[in-house]
Amino acid sequence: MPNVFTAIQPVLFEAAQIVSQEAIGFLDAINLDFSSTKPVALGDTCYVPYAGVGALETFTPAAVTSEGAASTASSVAVQIQAIKKITWNMTGEQILSLENATMNQEWLRQKIAQAMRALRNAAEAACGVALLQGASRAVGTAGTNPFNAATLVNITAARKQLRMNGAPNSDLHLVMDLTASEALLNLGVVQNFYQAGTAAQLEKGVFLDKMGFKMHESGNVATHVKGGGANYVIEAAGASIGDGYVNVDGGNSGTILAGDIVTFAGGTADTNNYVVVNNGTANAVSTGTASGAAAGTIYLGRPGLKIAKVNDQAMTIGNAYAGNLAFHKMSTVGIIRQPQMPANPTIATTMITDEFGCSYLLCDIAQYGQRSWELIMAYGFRVVQQEHVVIMMG
Repeated sequence: MPNVFTAIQPVLFEAAQIVSQEAIGFLDAINLDFSSTKPVALGDTCYVPYAGVGALETFTPAAVTSEGAASTASSVAVQIQAIKKITWNMTGEQILSLENATMNQEWLRQKIAQAMRALRNAAEAACGVALLQGASRAVGTAGTNPFNAATLVNITAARKQLRMNGAPNSDLHLVMDLTASEALLNLGVVQNFYQAGTAAQLEKGVFLDKMGFKMHESGNVATHVKGGGANYVIEAAGASIGDGYVNVDGGNSGTILAGDIVTFAGGTADTNNYVVVNNGTANAVSTGTASGAAAGTIYLGRPGLKIAKVNDQAMTIGNAYAGNLAFHKMSTVGIIRQPQMPANPTIATTMITDEFGCSYLLCDIAQYGQRSWELIMAYGFRVVQQEHVVIMMG
């Protein structure tokens, strides 16, 4: 379909457009140190080392020291999961028209800025999903704004859970959707000087730290819709404290999805909201089929079960929720790089890095009577320390 430039003909062109930009709180808050200018290919993997907690032993004086406990090195794989691009083209006549109007550089600037915006939003959304599918626990009530109670109780609950899991009390971040941030800005602790201690939030609409969290907004917080599984119970062998793999059976052959929040009834009371984490498949029940199964294994985020389970304890999958997230910065790593582009005499390439630290590859492609452009981004995200990520349901 030919380009139509009526909107930017010389007689109508008046001023440079300010390109919109949605909030990208996830990209602001995670560890992007893996980003670089090194070209990568789809499926390329970086490995982040992970050291588990050792077992306590009793110290006993002796003539010689005992042999230390064996340790197994482990790592978490971080892959380039997607390479996305925005493309456009112009004929020679269209280029000449813009040049005659002396607006060709401005039009191209806006076009590239809009393309970067779209790619950034795609990466932001992928980052939010990766965090959601790699969390340890959840707080709050599904389908309910976390600040409807007119308090910060859900922030303190998220902080408690992170601290119980051993997260450091520094460099904590909380990313919320715009509905949650609107409700937070309307709280008295933000708007009232005598409560907030400052008028900065009321006057400028910015968030100061809350309970040790740096506060962020995102226009790409995912709404998680639960799988169709129901009526699952703990399988006969049960499950121990700390178990991450939990066997269930008796279900309705529905799906249990990464990001589902599950609770358990029966036996010792367990008030924890456990998160089913991504085990590398779309369906967290390990059956290899898209339709699910009446039995299988679910994978809970570390540190796993807090209370042991026995045969036939019922498991319930929670309702849909908005995935606001509280986490430590180093819990999640991101890779945003330019893809590999082989040398080609008809393609001029240049790497662009924006003010947010995201890298793109711009390709200017000479064709027959026209030129095409592509702006390309490769990205991947992975939670490497599930203990340090908590969902604050909205």
